[in-house]
Amino acid sequence: MLKNYSTQREKTERITEKTLIIGIDIASRRHYAQALTWRKVEVTKGLYFYNERQGFEEFLEWVNHAKQKMGASNIIVAMEPTGHYYFALEEYLEKLGIEVVIVNARDVNQMGQYYHNHRSKSDPRDAMLIGYLCSEGRYAVTTRPKEGPYAELRELTVRREQLVKKQMASINELHCLFTQLFPEHKQIKESGISEALLVLFLELQTLEAIQAAGWEGLYDILKRHKKYQIGKDKVKQIHALSISSIGIKRKIKATQTVLTSVIEEYRFYQQQIKAIDDDIIAQLNEMDVAKKLMAIPGIGPIITATFLAEVGDIANFKSAKQILKLAGYAICTNESGNHKGTRRTSKMGRKRLKKIIYQASLATISNNDDINQIYMYYTQERKEPLKKMKAVIAIGCKLVRIFFSLLKYNHHYDGQKMLSDIKRPQGQMA
Repeated sequence: MLKNYSTQREKTERITEKTLIIGIDIASRRHYAQALTWRKVEVTKGLYFYNERQGFEEFLEWVNHAKQKMGASNIIVAMEPTGHYYFALEEYLEKLGIEVVIVNARDVNQMGQYYHNHRSKSDPRDAMLIGYLCSEGRYAVTTRPKEGPYAELRELTVRREQLVKKQMASINELHCLFTQLFPEHKQIKESGISEALLVLFLELQTLEAIQAAGWEGLYDILKRHKKYQIGKDKVKQIHALSISSIGIKRKIKATQTVLTSVIEEYRFYQQQIKAIDDDIIAQLNEMDVAKKLMAIPGIGPIITATFLAEVGDIANFKSAKQILKLAGYAICTNESGNHKGTRRTSKMGRKRLKKIIYQASLATISNNDDINQIYMYYTQERKEPLKKMKAVIAIGCKLVRIFFSLLKYNHHYDGQKMLSDIKRPQGQMA
């Protein structure tokens, strides 16, 4: 990345009559490139090239030929951020000092209908449309961290999210099995599956075996697993529930095998997530910016790590609005003449960044007295109170502005300064 052009004017002025625009349609195996002038005129015939070193070298030779033919002084390569398939080409070009920008796939689709009045799709057509968008300044510089602590956090947080999804699938399977075999398990732990119950089923496998073991036998088993040790009263409760249980008494051995498999799968993902969390915390301990965010009550290491992984170096942004736009929190209006539609947030943006901002809102509303006061003001004290969801989103936008201020200007979190934003009638206590 050479420069973060943030405004439409900067992006448009970046493209001059001496700029060779390369639009590339990215695919998993083979890419297609088109070379255009700033007036959207094709310079030379397009090129198919493979996603490997020989293909990249053929592409560079083709680019140099187009550059000489046009008499260009600089090159800008535009591509769709198609999954992970563009990573290798992007890094290869950036190491050669060639500027790479990305365009939105939605814009490519809409541009095709605008120019050609039909929905047909092909590699040459898409590459041409990507070049058109770039010539009009409708592109962005990727802020995805590629190396350093931010890249480390990104790898870890992405993997953690994948593991959490897989663990949730295991939890759902466990609930399904226990609902049939031991429906009373919710009385042991209402919020979810009891770890002690998992140990007992992993060792004894059936409800009948748990009944036969007696509460003393169950207690001895749990004592051997000190991590899951619980009191005698709880063990007696488990045993009493097993005796009065209405669970299905299955004699199918496969049911025991499946239950054991799911329990081991759940515990495997639990161990993997813990290992990832340890690496995340170790990485955050080496970053001063992370300590600033975690100084905010309610903001923990996972929220901090995910936010930093998605945003990267704060130097890439000139204002908090850019981060909100990146997350899809830009406000969209629907107005025409006398019609005043509902204002809402954009449904676009980075899903992971939007999700973590929302989670940060909920966490701080619950654990940060200052944020909770602002939330109560939004929902109850304002002249026109906000609905709860809108208030949560407003808190999220405020948190992004706070994060930006802490990271960009090296400020420290000050809850009282934040509360000064609340404008109450004179004489009313804060």
